[in-house]
Amino acid sequence: RPSGLSARGRGRGPGRFRPLPSGQLRAGPGNNRQLAEYAHKFNDEDRIGKLATIFTVLAIFISCLGMFGLASFVAEQRTREIGIRKVLGASALNLWSLLSRDFVLLVLISLFTAIPVAYYFMHQWLQHFTYRAEMNWRIFAVTGLGAVIITLLTVSYQSIRAALANPVSSLRSE
Repeated sequence: RPSGLSARGRGRGPGRFRPLPSGQLRAGPGNNRQLAEYAHKFNDEDRIGKLATIFTVLAIFISCLGMFGLASFVAEQRTREIGIRKVLGASALNLWSLLSRDFVLLVLISLFTAIPVAYYFMHQWLQHFTYRAEMNWRIFAVTGLGAVIITLLTVSYQSIRAALANPVSSLRSE
């Protein structure tokens, strides 16, 4: 009979114990190496998580700068169209939705491309752990909603600025 801790077993009556499998941690002398390996493994995962967080924030910031520049360019290119629409009675909300729609569409296309890829790689990574959390569709929904909100916040400044500009000055310069 192997030495070490044992766990309650099923089917053999109350109070019966069965030995733990040989690969699991055991209490007592000689298990320091196993504990050190476990600690090392999770320290590596923690370090990778911190690095991923830093680079994710950096990537989001850089993409927001790119979207802001693209929104500025689009608003500048469509200045005459925006001026004509304002003269014909378009509200600032209509103009904001007109300018933001293209960016939201691009983000939605990227989400439909990225979510299956992310699911596949996260699933493969989680298979290396004995105890793991199940992935839920809500994780991807919240992430997608966050991406759309960040896009709208980034593009809104340029859209609202173009929508509130004086249409006469934009039409006079053309």
